[in-house]
Amino acid sequence: MSKLTSEMTVQQALSLVAQSKVTMDDYLKWDAERMERVKTEARAASSNGRLSVKHSPKGGVSLYGLQRFPVTFSVGQWERLFGTGKGLIDAYVAEHKAAIEAAVAEYATPAGKARIDAAMAAKHAKAA
Repeated sequence: MSKLTSEMTVQQALSLVAQSKVTMDDYLKWDAERMERVKTEARAASSNGRLSVKHSPKGGVSLYGLQRFPVTFSVGQWERLFGTGKGLIDAYVAEHKAAIEAAVAEYATPAGKARIDAAMAAKHAKAA
């Protein structure tokens, strides 16, 4: 039997399973360990305030450390975001800064959070 290593991609590991070189049980254990490593890396990146970037086999580029889950875009989307998108976002935030800060302050209170969550739920229910 071939050995699954941490350097392997999921596709390589599944290929070994398909060739009967690795059992499905071994693959499932390997995948659980792989996912735990990914979670640990993401937690470490977000807990120390560091940002990190990784890419997927499909070409997606993910930014870790901003929030609980990574933000993933294609290279073209990142280029667009940092090109014309940056100016658009900067202008929007500058124009609406007071309203954004007021919304953040309101959402920080239990009553404000309940009111905003109810309004958002009603809006989504109406759209469906």
